[in-house]
Amino acid sequence: SYSFCTLLVTFLFIKTIMSTPQHREASWKEVVRRAKSEVCEVEPLQEHGKAATRPSLLSSRKSVRKTVQSTPRSMKEAIDVAKSEKISITPLHENGVSNGRPSLLTSKKLFPDSVRRKRPLSASTPASQVKRSSFRDGVSKTKLFHGLYSAVITPLDTEGNVNGDVIDIYAQHLSKDGVNGVFVGGTAGMSMSMSVPERKRILEAWIHAGKKHKLEVLAHIGAQSLADSKELAAHADSVGAAAISAMAPCFFKPSEVSLLTDYLSEVAAEAPNTPFLYYHFPEMTGVNFPFTTIMKDLYNRCPTLRGAKFTSTNMWELGDCMDFGKSIGVEFDLIMGYEGQTISCLPLGVTAHIGIAFSVVGPIWNRLIKAFESGNQKVVAEEQSKGRAWFKMFSEISGLWSMTAVTKLLLQERTGTSFGGMRSPQRDLTPNEINLLHGAWVRFQQTFKGLFEHTGKISKKAQTPPVPSFKDLPGAMGKLDEKIASRATSLGKKFGIATSDVQNLFPHLFGKCKKGSNNNQTTNLGQYIDHTLLKATATNAEVAKLCKEAEQHKFYAVCVNSSRVEDCKAALSKGSDVKIAAVCGFPLGAMDIDSKGNEAATAVRLGANEVDMVINIGKLLEGDYHYVLQDIEEVVIRSREVNPTAVIKVIFETCLLNEDQIIDCSIMSVMAGADFVKTSTGFSTGGATPKAVDLMVATVGNVAEVKASGGVRDGPAATAYVKAGVTRIGTSSGVAIVSGSSGTTGY
Repeated sequence: SYSFCTLLVTFLFIKTIMSTPQHREASWKEVVRRAKSEVCEVEPLQEHGKAATRPSLLSSRKSVRKTVQSTPRSMKEAIDVAKSEKISITPLHENGVSNGRPSLLTSKKLFPDSVRRKRPLSASTPASQVKRSSFRDGVSKTKLFHGLYSAVITPLDTEGNVNGDVIDIYAQHLSKDGVNGVFVGGTAGMSMSMSVPERKRILEAWIHAGKKHKLEVLAHIGAQSLADSKELAAHADSVGAAAISAMAPCFFKPSEVSLLTDYLSEVAAEAPNTPFLYYHFPEMTGVNFPFTTIMKDLYNRCPTLRGAKFTSTNMWELGDCMDFGKSIGVEFDLIMGYEGQTISCLPLGVTAHIGIAFSVVGPIWNRLIKAFESGNQKVVAEEQSKGRAWFKMFSEISGLWSMTAVTKLLLQERTGTSFGGMRSPQRDLTPNEINLLHGAWVRFQQTFKGLFEHTGKISKKAQTPPVPSFKDLPGAMGKLDEKIASRATSLGKKFGIATSDVQNLFPHLFGKCKKGSNNNQTTNLGQYIDHTLLKATATNAEVAKLCKEAEQHKFYAVCVNSSRVEDCKAALSKGSDVKIAAVCGFPLGAMDIDSKGNEAATAVRLGANEVDMVINIGKLLEGDYHYVLQDIEEVVIRSREVNPTAVIKVIFETCLLNEDQIIDCSIMSVMAGADFVKTSTGFSTGGATPKAVDLMVATVGNVAEVKASGGVRDGPAATAYVKAGVTRIGTSSGVAIVSGSSGTTGY
């Protein structure tokens, strides 16, 4: 007991002595001494396997107080900072009392340029020192954008894939309605549910259609990933967008204005030739810094800043920002993003408006704006009443959340073209909602007579997609024969197949026979069509309808998922000439070889005459050709064990492959004993193309056949493919093809 008390008193005495200010001061002097005597380096953080450009220890963005704990890492942190800059280390005071911990008052540049990311200009940089882009010179006192810009929806096909084929129709419709431009890839366009490649393709389609129909194209390039935003910005700059726009990231939200403007400036820097518009949408992003504060900071940091898409009801903030612009002699393009606020922002001087409503009822807002400009308040009130009625019409049925789905439905009413459904997690309209909306839409037009009198109709010519062109393709001209023969020989050696056997498999490539002339008849396109229904939601009633149409139009086959083979057998007439094709390993092709063989054999056993199998695309891309060949052989062998006459088609997904891979797949399909090579599932990033078909026809010659699938939706396109040597067309638009119209479905 006595010993314990003695030890306790000794410990408390030592602790008291060591906690005196003199000892603490000595500790921090030791830090500085070590900083002067040691050489310390700042190592960048590692991001995705690469050195990050921002320093790992302290923020280089702001002057903040950093507290360093008494640990080895903290000591190194203090040394690093003290070494890189002459920074004093003093005790930090809390509530006026020294706590003995060091504080680091960081400067704007704590670290050498070699370890810092190249950042945009800081907020403290005078505006006079910011180098403005050439497009901004001479236009700072005038606005670039005027009139209506439709926040366009993204068309999807029946399988949920992006459908760029209808954008030309969409663009002509908007032009007829007096819309000046489009805002692509925004909230209405479901951008956050789209991949970067999808967003690029949609923008390219709009750029093309915009030039044709005189529409300015503004591109939203915001994303949750900085890298994705920068990639989209650079792409928009390269394809000629009239402006780019980005909203704040809404998952990892910036905690300070400077972090937001830093992010936006870095994105805008990837498009040095394109005006930048900040997309202010606090209700959606949850980033609710004062709008004028953001714009002031952006003006100093971002040389390409031109204005903002202002999607907010706070007119006070909008006016405040306009006053800021006037104070520095700049006329910002502040574009209103809420249709319901049009009448509120016009007196403030807003000249451009972005809204999803302009896709369907743009003439209402055009008349409202013109009436305001002419001082006709009576017409302003009338058109404003129509605008309110528009929103009330669908919000009472399906809610304001449904604006995109409603727009797709009513765009179809106005153009006669399907724009597809929604992408998860957003839901489609229910059948009941659709019926109610149809009735409400009819009543809306009856109530407001002459709503679209000046718009005109979409011409039939504009609705016809371009016919695929096979002109001057190298395969058809025989220019690829030598290359294909060389690859066939090389693959033969790889698989242990004698050169003589390879030559017998591909006689047309080795001069043993001439390629047969293409005598495909195009007067009856139905004989080439595999009438297709592969969506996951297909019902027995839809399968029965598919079979009835196939018999009515004398299509060659129906193509379904294997679970629907027996339904097809039941729906087709006894002795029907219509064949049944079942897909296998669909649509990814990633199942193991044995499972794929079992699925094929089961489908044939149930009554399928043909099997359309998907190759293992991943194995092909990594160069495992032995696996790919065995995969195809397994389906061929297992299917023909059940039915020796079973026809096997091999789906490549050509949109994911290069020229050599398409040729190699065609060679391996023939070596494995398949009957057809087929372009696509219709579920990936693209469908049949003239280039892919040309390669496939040139490779298989007359020893196998070619099926074009994905995106063939009208008679002229089907005819072009048949003339090029295709003997089967996989499509869900078979009825439209033979009836002379254009299908709107995705496959």
